[in-house]
Parts: sequence; structure tokens; C-alpha cells
Amino acid sequence: MIRNFVSNAIKFSPRDSIIELKSESNEKEWSLAVKDHGMGMSEEVLHNLFDPVHHPSKRGTNNEKGTGLGLRLVKKLVEMHNGRIVVSSKEGEEAIFKVVLPNRS
Repeated sequence: MIRNFVSNAIKFSPRDSIIELKSESNEKEWSLAVKDHGMGMSEEVLHNLFDPVHHPSKRGTNNEKGTGLGLRLVKKLVEMHNGRIVVSSKEGEEAIFKVVLPNRS
């Protein structure tokens, strides 16, 4: 999961930009967020991000092409662990992918 998010952050960010990782936990859940300062995504792309039919493929900053399959697999894996993925973005500025999983009691 983490590798996919970090890999995508690198892929869609300019060279020498900063990628931030932030972990948080409380009694109920644990989360890890990966934030890049790259291309960001439009509302349309965000809306269809995990849709296998309407997933828009976008080339990375070095012209790499992706299928979006990694994101869908990560989402499925997270859901199998009763978790969720939260994505936010500002087009042309940043993207934040956050995995939230329940803490085991």
C-alpha cells in the first residue's frame, strides 16, 4: 500500500520536490498519509479515481504511463481490512492519499 502511494507521488511530482509521509493513531484507528506537491487532480479525476471503467490514465512528470490498477488493488486490500482510503487534491498543486485502518484492541 505504502509503496504504491509513494511511487505514485514520485511519478506525478517534479524532480527534487518533497513528498511527505504522516502517520497518526488513536484508540480507534491508525492512518498513514502520503502528500506530494505535484500535478494534483481535477474533481473529475478524483471522482473516477477508483472506477475501473472510467479511470482516466494520465502520464507522469517523466512521461510514464499507468493503468490505475495499483490504486484499485490497494483500495480492495484496505477494504478487506475494514479500512478506507481518503483522497484529496488541488489540481496543479498537491495530492494526499491517506489509508485509515482500524486499530486492533
